[in-house]
Order: sequence, then structure tokens, then C-alpha cells
Amino acid sequence: MKWSVFIIRVFEKGEVLLFNTKNSSIVILSEKEYQEVNTLVDKGLKIPSNFQELINNDFLIEKATDEKKEFLKELDKCMKNNKHFTVHILPTTACNFNCPYCYQSGIERDFFLNDEILKKTIKYIKGYLKGKDITEATLVIHGGEPTVNWSSVVKLLPMMDKIFKERNIKYRTQIVSNGYNLTPEKADLLSKYNWQRFQVTVDGPPESHNKRRVLRNGGETFDRIIENIRYVIDNKKIEKVSLRINYDKGNIDKIPEFLEYIARNFDRDRIILSLGFISKTVDDTDANKYVSEYGIKKSEMTKYYLPLFKKAVELGFKMSNLFMFTGMCTSKLDNALVISSNGDIFKCLSGVGRDEFVEGKVDSERYDLPNYLYPELYEQCLDKGCPYLPLCHTGCRFESYLKNGEMKQIDCNKEVLDSVNEELLKYLYLSKN
Repeated sequence: MKWSVFIIRVFEKGEVLLFNTKNSSIVILSEKEYQEVNTLVDKGLKIPSNFQELINNDFLIEKATDEKKEFLKELDKCMKNNKHFTVHILPTTACNFNCPYCYQSGIERDFFLNDEILKKTIKYIKGYLKGKDITEATLVIHGGEPTVNWSSVVKLLPMMDKIFKERNIKYRTQIVSNGYNLTPEKADLLSKYNWQRFQVTVDGPPESHNKRRVLRNGGETFDRIIENIRYVIDNKKIEKVSLRINYDKGNIDKIPEFLEYIARNFDRDRIILSLGFISKTVDDTDANKYVSEYGIKKSEMTKYYLPLFKKAVELGFKMSNLFMFTGMCTSKLDNALVISSNGDIFKCLSGVGRDEFVEGKVDSERYDLPNYLYPELYEQCLDKGCPYLPLCHTGCRFESYLKNGEMKQIDCNKEVLDSVNEELLKYLYLSKN
């Protein structure tokens, strides 16, 4: 037998925690037990039954196993067998907010999905689905801020519903919104179209949030967003709300207070909490200037992220047991695309509004969109024996573009992931024993 390469090892006070990143299994051994298994592996001896759990959960695998070959084969199989269609549609690139760190800073914000482009969008989606073996779909209403052009959403939803039902495709609807204008009326409409996800951002208590997520005219937004979230939850329009909290050095001291507020005022089981890391975008934009001044560097993540994570756990929020920056996304999947309000088609959501990322037009019949998966990058990570590959999938293509000027390179964050996850796993599984 031999150890799998997909193992994170954490050593603490005579114990060794093993985390398998392929199947999320966890085993905790004493240091003595770990050394015993190591000796058996090194000498090629039989693993006794008291360590069978290590074999059952693929911590230990057959010596002849070629994990690189098997991983790439499994990845290829998953891609080829993908029967899920994901489409992000932007009713507009405009927004009623003026957030200082917005990743869409610098792009054209005056595109609106009009009837002509909507008609072409529907025609394109029909053509794209023709002949494909699609059984499930996800429709994501995105922006800009989608509620700014809600009349297009009202038209879009029944059209997409008809497309999916005619093809016997089971679908779900999601929306990413700042929540300010997601009124009960709009929530009621979404709930008629298999609404399953609502991502909304609140950046702390009122005094913090209202300085950052402010209306273009300077108005405050906190109270109205909370009111709209409350309506969605209290009336069970969807099972859970995905609440994102963007943190940086400008508001991080206020986040614990806000977590307490959420815990007091909402059912924690109805909240999916996400602690959002803000990063730079392209060009010399106002957002980049803000991130340069207030942003937290990845090398500082352990210092800043862990206290927030611990506070959330202590308050009863269900948090992921591993910290990651990115993973599989629209850009790396077949049958996944982003359609902007001017009819441009993208693979990368972060590339919307930027000419170098345009991959097609809705008035064309080009359906063979590129895939940014790049298996050769996976091979490089496998050659290095990085355990995070099943989760990070070689990193973010947009981040790679910012760092290297091209997407076809690895966006590696292993050093940061090692640092943060070691402390996180210690806290969750070792320090409480």
C-alpha cells in the first residue's frame, strides 16, 4: 500500500489529522499510530485490520495505483457525462449601487437587455440545446444588478420555463442581487420558477455596510436589504439565503458584531454564510485603488479569516471545514455560458464587459464555445503532488489572467491554503478534543 497524494496532514499535540480532499473523509490518529502505519507502508508490509478505515476511505491505496492517470480519466469522464446546462443571463450591466471594490469596475455599465436581444438570446439557447443530452439546468439571473431591468426578467422567466419544459429538462432558478430592490413582489415571481438560490451581500452592521454598499445617489441600503431578506425567509420563498459578507481592513472589526446580529434575527439554518475575499480586477480602476488600500493580502488570510470563521462557528452557523478560494466554475464546464445584456457571450463571469473575454454573440449560430478547463494544467499540479487539486481545480482563470496576462496558467495558492487550513482543521477537530 501507499499513501494517496490527496491528503492534508495536520499535526497537533500528539495527534495527526488526515483529510482526504477527494472524498472529504477525515481520520484522526495518534502520532504513534501514524508512525506505525508509515513504517508499514515504507516496508511494504500488510496493513492490519485496526487501520482498515485508512484503506476504506482511500488514504491508503494500492501501490500500483496511478493516481495521476486515474484522476485525469475520472475528470474526463465527468466532463463527457455532464448533462447539466448552466446559463448566466444579465438583464443589465447597470447597477443602482456604487460599491468601491466592485469587480466590474471599469466596464460599460449602460447595457440593457432589450426585446430584440432577448429574442436573439432565446433563439440562441434553443439552438445551443438542440441535439444535446441535457437533463438538468440552472438559470442564473445576474448583473450588474438584475432588478434595475426587472421588466426583462419578467419576460425572460416564462420563456426559459417553456424551453426547459418542452425538452423535459428539470431546472432551477438562481439570482445574484444586492437585495435592495428585491421586493416581495419580485420574490413572489421568482418563487413561481423553481427559485432555489438567492445570493445577497451585506457588509456588516448598518454603520459599516452603509458606507460601502451605498446607492449611487448616496442613500443608505442596510435596512431595506434586511427587510427583503426577512420576507424571503419568513415566507419560505426558498429554503436558504446565501449571505455573503465581503471583508477587508475597512470593515473587518465590525463583522463579529454583524454575525451576532444575524444569529439573533434569523434562523441560522436558513442562512448559508460566505466570508467573501475581495481582490483586484483589470486595469487601473477605482476598485483596484480601493483593494490596494484596504484589501487583505492572501498571505494575511490566516490572521484575518480564522477569527471570523471561529466566531461564525461559535454562533452556530454551518461553515465549510476547508478554506478555498475557487474551484470548478462556468469557465471550466461544457454546457455552461454567460450571456450579457448586449448579446455578448462569455465563459468567465469576471470577464463580462471586457472585449478580450468575448467568446461569441447571440445573433450567431456558434455553439462550440471553448472550455477553460485545460487538462494539461491538472497534469502539472498532479506532478507536484498537490492535495488541493480536487477542490481548487488549478485555480481561477481570471486570477491567472491578472497575474500572468493569460488564463492558461495555474493560479496556485497552496502556501496560503496550507497555512489557513492547518489552523482551521486544528480548531474544528483537534483543539476541542
